[in-house]
Amino acid sequence: MNDLPGYGRAALSTMMPLLSDKGYCIYNLPTALVSNTFDFGKYSVLDTTDYMRSSMETWKMLGFSFDAVCVGYIVSDRQSELIREYCLKWATEGVSVWLDPVMADNGRFYNGIGDGRVRLLRKMLPISDYIVPNYTEAALLAGRAYKREALTCKEAEELIDILKDMGAKSVIITSADVNGEKAIIGYDNLTHNYFTHKYIQIKGNISGTGDVFLAALVGEALKGEELAKSVKIASDAVKEWILKPI
Repeated sequence: MNDLPGYGRAALSTMMPLLSDKGYCIYNLPTALVSNTFDFGKYSVLDTTDYMRSSMETWKMLGFSFDAVCVGYIVSDRQSELIREYCLKWATEGVSVWLDPVMADNGRFYNGIGDGRVRLLRKMLPISDYIVPNYTEAALLAGRAYKREALTCKEAEELIDILKDMGAKSVIITSADVNGEKAIIGYDNLTHNYFTHKYIQIKGNISGTGDVFLAALVGEALKGEELAKSVKIASDAVKEWILKPI
């Protein structure tokens, strides 16, 4: 469940081919049809909540089932509640739920999103097996101030622990700055281990990198790879995607 841009390599248009290439059968529910990726500054959005509800009912009648449910951009409060109820249903049946709480970056909310979205996404934490926020989103969910200076290792683990106490199980925080180095920090609920994956940031603002990372991460984890290794593979996939000539 994510938005579908008419133009731009992001969200469903990026995740579906990557996961299909890994051999997965993809069911997709667009949360919104978007004219183009948000980085252009102007865009048109069609809220597809009613279509999602109808599709969920049809899929239920057809007996469709899933290995995992992956949630990205949510377009409205009404849609958020629909998604939460749907994920709760599947979570109680043992299906893993992945949450990318798309709402902010670089210390500020995306256009049209505010504190109300934070409260709604917090309700998703107890039913999510994996949450994949960037550092800004993690700080908002945890109710912590956004730090422009680097986190210490202790502060990074404390942030993860707050999210765990709020109900999240495995936590993967991207684009953090720990002891002066860019890193993905996390906690694996299956091994009960904290981990840090350092990376070198490539200059530029490229849409869809988070979606590439999430698709690669989910694809590897569902194959049974340990979470820390899946994070490394996903991070390497993002680097390869950015540097690959068009």
